[in-house]
Amino acid sequence: DVRLVIHMDLPDSLEAYFQEAGRAGRDGQKAYAVLLYTPTDKTTLRRRIATTYPDKNYIRELYDNMNYYFQMAMGDGQNCLLPFALDDFCRRFHYFPVPADSALKILTQAGYIEYIEAQDNTSRLMFLVQRDELYTLRRQNETQEIFVRTVLRLYSGVFAEYAHISEENIALHSGYSADQVYEGLLTLARQGVIDYIPRRKTPYILYTRPRTDGARIVLAPDIYEQRRAHYERRIESVLHYAESQDECRSRLLLRYFGETEAAPCGSCDVCV
Repeated sequence: DVRLVIHMDLPDSLEAYFQEAGRAGRDGQKAYAVLLYTPTDKTTLRRRIATTYPDKNYIRELYDNMNYYFQMAMGDGQNCLLPFALDDFCRRFHYFPVPADSALKILTQAGYIEYIEAQDNTSRLMFLVQRDELYTLRRQNETQEIFVRTVLRLYSGVFAEYAHISEENIALHSGYSADQVYEGLLTLARQGVIDYIPRRKTPYILYTRPRTDGARIVLAPDIYEQRRAHYERRIESVLHYAESQDECRSRLLLRYFGETEAAPCGSCDVCV
């Protein structure tokens, strides 16, 4: 029953636009897809080419700096899996995150690393005090007692090793919100009762081959030039669609997807 989809910004492909705009009117009733466009958007969209496919020397330099970041010696590293904080890396070496992210993906496609984007790791918890010491805590704070009791009921072995926990699950069984559980567990950690490691989204770098010199990085045409050219064509097709004033929008889209015999829709801004 979606009647209106508005694109405030140009997507980088007609495939994306077709899918997103197509969410309107799926019930067969009249609906509108509106694309807001000004000529300055052309510069913004074309700038994405350089950030999605940064210069080869930029990629080679970033690879070298990644090795400095990990203090990886020449010839070492194969099969090493290392947590990678992109924001921290960009701060240290003065990169913007978007082209840096793109460079890492290109290095992945070229086979030098595997850039594993943020994985949502579960929270972990372990008690630092003995079970009998918890009775003192229970007499001091009713809320913390409830959290402790809930954790002990839901998870086993927490006095001997870390248990993977869910704040949402603890909230469900304790009657508090997930945010309250999070704050309560932090308080228990500050008091030395537990060691609490909240979940975090952690990207990783896997070295799929030994570290080499950045100057020796080879980016084959099918990894770089051909993909960049294809991306440029996608960008230009979106710009052509946005700027076209003399061809039915529906026919223009369908021709892009290979349907050359489509009739005018009769209802788009050009047809009307």
